[in-house]
Amino acid sequence: NYIQHVHTDAYSDHDHSRNFTGFWFNFLFFNNGYHTIHHDNPGMHWSELPAAHKKIVGDIDPVLNQKNLLTFLFRQYVLGAVSSQFGTKQIGTVASDVEIETNAAEPFEPNQVAVQGSDVTPSELIGVESKDQKSTDQKSTDQKSTDLESTDQDKEQETKDQAA
Repeated sequence: NYIQHVHTDAYSDHDHSRNFTGFWFNFLFFNNGYHTIHHDNPGMHWSELPAAHKKIVGDIDPVLNQKNLLTFLFRQYVLGAVSSQFGTKQIGTVASDVEIETNAAEPFEPNQVAVQGSDVTPSELIGVESKDQKSTDQKSTDQKSTDLESTDQDKEQETKDQAA
């Protein structure tokens, strides 16, 4: 999957994936070589990918349509190690060059998820407690332990009183 996305433009409509259009690769990997159309239509049945790829192939940068995976790998990693003219070049925008827009009027809270109408924290989404939550829960657990110890001591005293 790395090979199909390295040096592509993640923000482009069609240049976000490299395609390997040769017969053997696609025969062995259920047309996964038609990677652009796979991302554009992830629910499309694998047998429909070649025809759908043909409809958009003109919109894809030609360097992202490779016939043979092995030829690409040899050119990229063997010849590319000797001369940079054989390696891939970045197409379009690099993700690290994109600025994230923020609303200066509302300070960003890093522990908040941007879910409309929700104050759910990422840790709550995955079931991990924050430090504050842990300390609150620990106090609650400590109090329960103290309550249980008191109950046990009360029962012991009752048993002694009944025996006497």
